[in-house]
Amino acid sequence: MGNALKWLKELDLEKYLGKVLGIWREVTHRLEMTFDSILTKFKGVLPPAMLDFLRKLKIKVQEVAQKGEEMIPDAVKELNERLKAAQRQLYQGEWHEIPKNLKSSTREVEARLVDVPGGEKWVVEKMPYPPNGKATFVKKEDWPDLTDRTEKKYFEVDAKTDVATYKTISCFSGPMRPVKIPAGKKIYRVIDDPRKAAGDWWVYELPKSGQEWREGAAVLDSWNGNGTFVEMVVPDEGLFAWEGKAASQVENSAKAVNTNGQFLQGGNIQLFIDLKFLANAEGLNHISTPLETHWTGHTMLHVPPKEAQAEYLNAFEYANKVRVRTTTVEKIGRSKKNDEN
Repeated sequence: MGNALKWLKELDLEKYLGKVLGIWREVTHRLEMTFDSILTKFKGVLPPAMLDFLRKLKIKVQEVAQKGEEMIPDAVKELNERLKAAQRQLYQGEWHEIPKNLKSSTREVEARLVDVPGGEKWVVEKMPYPPNGKATFVKKEDWPDLTDRTEKKYFEVDAKTDVATYKTISCFSGPMRPVKIPAGKKIYRVIDDPRKAAGDWWVYELPKSGQEWREGAAVLDSWNGNGTFVEMVVPDEGLFAWEGKAASQVENSAKAVNTNGQFLQGGNIQLFIDLKFLANAEGLNHISTPLETHWTGHTMLHVPPKEAQAEYLNAFEYANKVRVRTTTVEKIGRSKKNDEN
């Protein structure tokens, strides 16, 4: 009843986890009570073998009840992820066209698999926030030099393709501003491992949801699973940071089997703060202990279907031409000899 599309797009199955577990506990408890009742009331009627069988069956029910406590949360979470994938397909009021040679799990994000030297690779044409190249970066005195080729976090060479990348610069899209964050300002960092609390990437405001964080900051599933966040109150010396929009990202790591081809738009403002940079070192002493995010529904976002394959356009076009030519021949009734010619 009401707006079915709105209801389905806002549906979150994880909200019902407590209710599902409550029903499960009620059902298994009733079964246990039934066994107790039978064993009490019919103790002098049923043969010992049957009573022994019922006692063992009660124990099995208890084991199944415990297994349900462990498995139901995971099952609901998995089902909710599938629901979220379906929700991303729902639109109202407008058409979202998609080129015939592309396949993707969403009409908003179009990725295609191409064959490149070194193996197949997912590419996204016309990224909303394309990664910066070296030429975009303008050095600033007193700030970390992100073109320093001796610093591994700034620069790397792909062992397979021998392609050099200024990887920190490429995580930004558009203007990169050198900013000095004032003392007392609170900034945030989302992590999945307490050992990574003192990392380089921070934001001014903690996102309201896991989906907002992953999509806006373009954090691939293989980079960060989330779970907790840390706060930092900027020390008296301030912090020397590079500020700009997060570049769009596409997953091409061979290790990311489940999320290969994942595309995240990016575009939110992010901060790169090298805490190993001498002027920023004091910041290490102002990081809080990790706090829970309690986020859900932010994994497997915008991952293309597993059956998607590379499509070779030349072969596709040739096949169309052959079919059209054959149809024309049939219509005008040309001879077999002429057709062969």
